[in-house]
Amino acid sequence: RSGQDVTQEYTDLSSRLKNLESTERQLNTILEDADKTEDVMLVFNQLTQIREQIELIKGQMQYYEQSAALSAISIRLIAEETVKPIEIGGWKPEGVVRDAVQTLVDFLKGFFEFVVWLVIVFLPAAILIILSVGSILFVLWRFVRWLWRLFFKGK
Repeated sequence: RSGQDVTQEYTDLSSRLKNLESTERQLNTILEDADKTEDVMLVFNQLTQIREQIELIKGQMQYYEQSAALSAISIRLIAEETVKPIEIGGWKPEGVVRDAVQTLVDFLKGFFEFVVWLVIVFLPAAILIILSVGSILFVLWRFVRWLWRLFFKGK
């Protein structure tokens, strides 16, 4: 397991193991004193179940022991602030500086966003509009000039 304390589980397994081993000894004594075949078989079956549980618990305990042997503990220490910040009559200079820097960063961010929008969106759009309107005005001017020459200079 990773990052878990298994001390309680290990202690519980140890207690269960002691109880099961005690039960195993008592069943062995009963098995030695049993005369009838069916009594022997009944005690033998119970003894087999107890031994199986003992082996399972020993295996689990061995797993915990091996896992603990390979475990590593990481500790991260964080120093507490021992010096109080300067505070003059409720005025905190570091707060003012932090706010001023944040305002400057926000302004520069907004300014650069404006420049990007200007270059990518507004400038090309303005050029297209100026060229379109300029072309129309140029054609109108040439047409009016042609009409002027046709009607007024020709007479």
